[in-house]
Amino acid sequence: MGSNLKDDIKAFALHRLRWQTAISREQYQRYHTLLSNTSRFYRELSTNGQAKAMHRIVHFMRAKKFIGHGIEVTDTHRLLISLAAIKLTFGLEHHLLPHLHTIYLRPTQFYSSFVRADVKGLASGSGELHLSWQHVLEGMADADDGLHLAIHEMAHILKIDTVKGKPQNERFAFYLNTWMREADRIRQNQPDDPFLRKYAQVNLHEFFAVCMENFIERPDDFAAREPHLFYHTCYLLNQYPLEPKDRALTPDILRRISHQVGISFPVTPAKDYTHHNWHWSYTLLFISPLFAPIAILILSEDVMFPFGMFGAWMLASLLCAPLLYRQVVTYRAMTRDFYPVFLLVGAGPMALAFALMLDSTVDIMEWEEQHPIVNIQHWPETSTMQLQLADNALADWPDQLTMLDNDAHIIQQHGGAHLRLRFTRGLLGIRHCIASEIVFSAKANAAVETH
Repeated sequence: MGSNLKDDIKAFALHRLRWQTAISREQYQRYHTLLSNTSRFYRELSTNGQAKAMHRIVHFMRAKKFIGHGIEVTDTHRLLISLAAIKLTFGLEHHLLPHLHTIYLRPTQFYSSFVRADVKGLASGSGELHLSWQHVLEGMADADDGLHLAIHEMAHILKIDTVKGKPQNERFAFYLNTWMREADRIRQNQPDDPFLRKYAQVNLHEFFAVCMENFIERPDDFAAREPHLFYHTCYLLNQYPLEPKDRALTPDILRRISHQVGISFPVTPAKDYTHHNWHWSYTLLFISPLFAPIAILILSEDVMFPFGMFGAWMLASLLCAPLLYRQVVTYRAMTRDFYPVFLLVGAGPMALAFALMLDSTVDIMEWEEQHPIVNIQHWPETSTMQLQLADNALADWPDQLTMLDNDAHIIQQHGGAHLRLRFTRGLLGIRHCIASEIVFSAKANAAVETH
């Protein structure tokens, strides 16, 4: 058995056992030969790196819908286009770019009604990718010119997937702002940079895509000509293409880069939700106005707040302010200007509802109070009466002093009428009235229950 056959068997075993790629040996041989003949990226990978790439390519091509217009889509088309995506996401944890669902292929350039011009490729925010197969092949033909249509458009898709989809690659999403700031600085300071083609100056989106083309096709030149941007890209994609066998950006390599170019790279990027289209704080902001008022209304019955309901709402909002600032503002989920709205409409009411629920769950003490009734004020239009107690007791709790006036004549006929109440204090110290009744000192057995 020749060494090549042994190597093939070993590689196929690696595919099936370690990476569990669901392909036949015949498919493996066909895919491996095609990738080896057409892609320097794939050829330079170690055996395990090739197995990882094959696994991701097969997974990607089976997860996407390929549609041909004037061209019959084959495994070759699916394989090579999927390879372009895998080149960019090789160092990232997730590689499927789930926001992308359909890839349309055409023989050559085509008219786009969206941009009203003939184009070679177009990445749509709706999750569609359009490619000219002629220009995909032209981009692959020269691996050193920094021109690769499939990579360019996949770079747009990667960014769209982060901004419009649900970012799976937190590392990429969190560091994208840092990369964009560095890219904008270079773009503004070096508008005539001969290394990056002129098309990169159209806007930051195109600058990003052109940089990705050069990062994949000519990393050595990129590192020599634009070292800061190159190493920021290494960190963004979690790849180190200067060591192409594994492309792994290890902690040792990261420390060496930091020392070499003077950039302080964190072990993990700081959280930055600028490029996320959703954050838990948005959910809280939308749910709270719907559910918090109802919960507060139910839970606050017979509850006495020291500062009133409005004061409790404001206090809850103020307490949330320092607790959530880092999660919401520091991590750029919301701007500092919008944060007070979030507190007053979202976090504050929800925190108050939760506090009421927690407080009502556990009673830490219970007691009884009895106050003489000194005056009754009638409200005929509502058939209610308002009690006034000695020493103006419970004046700040009018709900407990308001009741139906059915028993007013009994109170007036009997001297020594008192209002007796039973209270509990919850876990958070909020006072609850759990029962109240009118009693008479002259006839202790003539109690009139009002609640």
